[in-house]
Amino acid sequence: MAKRGVAEGNWPGEQDTTSEKTRKLIDWLMTKSKSLYTKFKEFLEESGQSSITEKLEREERKQNEEIFTVTSYQRVLKNCYSWLVKILVFGDLEDFMIKKDFIDIVKIRDIKEQVTTSEKTKMLIDCLLKMGQSAYEKFKECLEESGQLLIIEILEAEEKQQNDEKFILSITSHQRILQICLPWLVENLDFDRLMDFIMKKDFIDKVKIRDIKEQVTTSDKIRKLIDWLMTKPKSFYKNFKECVKESGQSSITEKLEGEERKQNEEIFTG
Repeated sequence: MAKRGVAEGNWPGEQDTTSEKTRKLIDWLMTKSKSLYTKFKEFLEESGQSSITEKLEREERKQNEEIFTVTSYQRVLKNCYSWLVKILVFGDLEDFMIKKDFIDIVKIRDIKEQVTTSEKTKMLIDCLLKMGQSAYEKFKECLEESGQLLIIEILEAEEKQQNDEKFILSITSHQRILQICLPWLVENLDFDRLMDFIMKKDFIDKVKIRDIKEQVTTSDKIRKLIDWLMTKPKSFYKNFKECVKESGQSSITEKLEGEERKQNEEIFTG
């Protein structure tokens, strides 16, 4: 029998082999939102298949690193855009780009047909932004061969800065979110209601809970809790969000997840 809302052909059927069932389930999940993928991981964990969850989460970490690596050259070019337009000498670069053969001749002709040098440079950069990391590396080689070493220095200084930011974003994303949302959490979080669910989840030791509860004001209690969460890995942050949701404070979960989406967009777009 098909799952409600799922086409018969897409949902695993009793007659399917195990591999077909798995394939259909994954195909179906790929059409759904991230929340269903998170649920899927929870079901894996609860069914004793934690090795699969671990494999998926390792891949997530790898993807997060690659997101930055793959798109970092775009961030570098965008950040250096106005500067490149002012000083890059397209004519000197052209012969080397033709030799390297990483931009097709038609595209080079289109670029050359632009009236001003700045328009040529803008068109070249727009083109590079769509071409991938390898084209960016070849572009840098052409700059070097055409004697425009100062431009390489600027680009590589920007790359270094982006790599530093990558470290901050990938390692501390949940900390950044908590830090940004702290004033809002202090104002809106119902601490007492939340603590009942935190006690049930048992991800904060009793000594730490007592320490938090001993704070005089509610806002101090919340601050102490958030400060502690910021020293812990992301799994604690996820448990915290689950407790917030289970305590009926879904507007706070939405606020945190809105900030998460914003942070992820910043990684992509700079």
